[in-house]
Amino acid sequence: MARDRTPTHPRAASKLEDAEEELVARAAAGDRVAFDVIVARHSDSMKRAVARFVVEPRDAADLVQIALEKAYAALPTFRRESSLRTWLHRIATNTALNHVRANAPRKQVQVEDANLATTPFRTTRVSARGMMRRLTEALDVLPERQRTIVEMRLLRELSFAEIAEAAGCSEDAAKMTYHRAMERIREMLGDP
Repeated sequence: MARDRTPTHPRAASKLEDAEEELVARAAAGDRVAFDVIVARHSDSMKRAVARFVVEPRDAADLVQIALEKAYAALPTFRRESSLRTWLHRIATNTALNHVRANAPRKQVQVEDANLATTPFRTTRVSARGMMRRLTEALDVLPERQRTIVEMRLLRELSFAEIAEAAGCSEDAAKMTYHRAMERIREMLGDP
């Protein structure tokens, strides 16, 4: 397990931030060595963040590589409104979520199973097919942030603490966004 190497002394922390700012500036100007240092500092934590979304460790490594390529290309536009770590984690999380969406299996409901169970939306499995189609359409209408949080909660079954970390917000904000999104989905589906 990696130790947090963040200095506790204010001057040391300031020097570290200055050094990181310099690395970002050099990497944004095309200095591959500076970017290699950024990669060395952040790739392990990015891999841990991405690993929550995939089954295979190899997939996590591949997704981090893709995210780092995106980050390198986007470095000249990095606005420094958040820390470099947060920015890199958002890129990695979005890359992982896009991968999950693209590779999510579409469940087919068998008609002969219709009388065996009902869904959480109080429908039989036969009508669940139509409900899943409508749910997918409703998710597509949601703003990106709401859709992402709902997908993390329902599809990946992440806790609100994990969602908050991945989305770069507080746990309360993640809960609020999720509940507002679910209210919109229920309205769109006509479910009280």
